[in-house]
Amino acid sequence: MINVCLEIGAKRVFASALDWPGWSRAARDEEGALHALFDYRSRYRAVVAGRRLGFVAPKDASVLRVVERIPGDATTDFGAPGRIAKADRRRTTERDVRRLQSLLIACWEAFDEAAGTAKGRTLRTGARGGGRSPRPTRATWCGSVGRRTVARPFASTSSRRSPSPLAWERRRPALVAAGAGLFAITCAGRRGTRWTTHGRSRTG
Repeated sequence: MINVCLEIGAKRVFASALDWPGWSRAARDEEGALHALFDYRSRYRAVVAGRRLGFVAPKDASVLRVVERIPGDATTDFGAPGRIAKADRRRTTERDVRRLQSLLIACWEAFDEAAGTAKGRTLRTGARGGGRSPRPTRATWCGSVGRRTVARPFASTSSRRSPSPLAWERRRPALVAAGAGLFAITCAGRRGTRWTTHGRSRTG
């Protein structure tokens, strides 16, 4: 069975696999989110296959077991999972951290590869001309937001400035390595949110 958390906003619902950070999909309702999550199993397998962490793409959606439902917020409706589930607060061991680090690296590498493959291409816009930015702009934005989100627990909460994408690239090895010292710590996030290692890995 694959334990799933549903983050329920006013406009969107995210279904996220609690033990597999990065495997998360959204739809307008719970059923649609679960279907979307199941449909993306092969893509997720392609991302983590090289890490040999035991991921097996399910053959039937019945293995997705909803173990928790949490209310979403503005971030949820904007289009990103951002709430911490009770399951995310479970005790984290050093082995867990090494596993989460490996998954984080795999996701970053997949993003970099996709951005590189799309070099020189123009993304198709939406029906009303919006929804997609040119590849360099979109890649830079997605990369900087993702790394800023992941890095939040490691950074000083007093800092309000966002380093440049190049600066984040240079800090990437340090951010991954810093996770080794985070397994027994909960870190303060914005607006008083208490982030955990599992939670930040899953929603980051």
